[in-house]
Amino acid sequence: MVWTSWILAAIYAIMLLQAFVWYKKNTTAKVYISSDRKTSTSAAVVSAQMTATTIPLFLIMPQIVISEGGLIKGIIISVFVIAGTVAAYLLMAERLRIYSEITGDCRTVPSYISSRFKDSTGWLRAFSASLTTVFMVLLASYAIATAANITSMTFGLSKVSASLLVSVGSVFFLYLGGISASIFADRLRSLVVLGTVIAVFGFILVELIVGNNDHSSVRMIPDIIRSQSISAESIVSCIGIALGCFGFPSVIKRFLLIKERKPSKRFCVPTLIWSVICSAGVLLISYMVLSEPSVTAFMQEFLGSLENGQSVVIFNAVIDSLLFVSLLILLMAITDGAILAAAATFSADIFNTSLTHETDEKKRLISNKITVVITGFAAFLLALGEETLSIMEPDFIWATMGACFGPVILFSLYCRRLTSRGAVASMTTGLLVVLIWKFILSSLGGIFSLYELIPGFLLSTVVLYTVSYIDRQKPTPQMLNEFGRMREMVKMQRK
Repeated sequence: MVWTSWILAAIYAIMLLQAFVWYKKNTTAKVYISSDRKTSTSAAVVSAQMTATTIPLFLIMPQIVISEGGLIKGIIISVFVIAGTVAAYLLMAERLRIYSEITGDCRTVPSYISSRFKDSTGWLRAFSASLTTVFMVLLASYAIATAANITSMTFGLSKVSASLLVSVGSVFFLYLGGISASIFADRLRSLVVLGTVIAVFGFILVELIVGNNDHSSVRMIPDIIRSQSISAESIVSCIGIALGCFGFPSVIKRFLLIKERKPSKRFCVPTLIWSVICSAGVLLISYMVLSEPSVTAFMQEFLGSLENGQSVVIFNAVIDSLLFVSLLILLMAITDGAILAAAATFSADIFNTSLTHETDEKKRLISNKITVVITGFAAFLLALGEETLSIMEPDFIWATMGACFGPVILFSLYCRRLTSRGAVASMTTGLLVVLIWKFILSSLGGIFSLYELIPGFLLSTVVLYTVSYIDRQKPTPQMLNEFGRMREMVKMQRK
């Protein structure tokens, strides 16, 4: 408990100090919600990892390993989520950064989609902004509720008090520093998580070599893997989780903020290393939770206290505290990313569209900060529910965002023939397929046991191309010209 308190206090002291620094620098709405495109590639990629790709690696995959005993499933998910993260960066970052500037200096997902397809009605922007706002608030509420459960069990707080503490901490931090402070915090959090995983590996290695504990569960991993079997549907579902990397708003948002028009491909290397080490550590810890009764108790109590008042010891006091802190700051990273994505989208794409161009920048900045407070309060209220709703589960939100936005954003960078009607039909199809597959068809079993993101992404892609090619309203000359400029700039950057 003492180690946990000191580590948390040190991390949040650094974060708040940085937030106050950016509070002085945030003089305009553009700086507050988009860092005015002055985010380095490395910072943007690390922040995208912490706010988005940690969802499948740290929330979805451990649940599968623990609830189903599927160590092989966990390995497949880890491998393909890492591959999806790298592929999303390589395929999208450079083109998206250039294209978003050509089409009108877009800083959010809805504004890019609307500008790319020249949506004169505003319906496309409103629809995509509503989807982003609603589902990001739901994700933030899930993360707040989970973090509050951990905090209440550890420090003896009520659920309402713990939820309020977590929510106020995130909102106050974001209100002060905006996205620049959040990106800095994500880099700090990534170092803490990476250090924790390395410490766990080091502790187990020392114990295996010179310690008294033989860690038989670790020694049995090769035999466990050989003894497990997995169905074809499960393999496809595990692979399909990677598709969410192409459409999650927090990932796309970070790509839009990169200051370099040609993001360096070398940043795939640290991304790859971080993801491999952390996913391997999460797999190991999840497996030990499954294998050891004492560790199972730890998982059930979220590193809290048992009825006899004794703290559950997994490794040692310091590493156990790091595990707790890492889990908490990962949830806080997801919370910050979701609240900021929802607030920035609502403010920039719904509220501020009603303001005139002459509106003072200070008023726009205030409206953005107020939106952060309102979004955080809404997530707090939803987190107070006794049970988590199915639509708040991270795997469902990951699937919905991936199916709705993934095909539209990815293929808009490579096909000039796509139209606004095709984009509308694609996003609508993605949303409906995920909902129907999840809540109606999945109970039938068989092929319908596939992860809903896969049929949602595939059918959304088919509808996108079909509707676009039969649409009588062809792409405008301006759309074709902008696409050609983007492609030429990409070629020039690579010479």
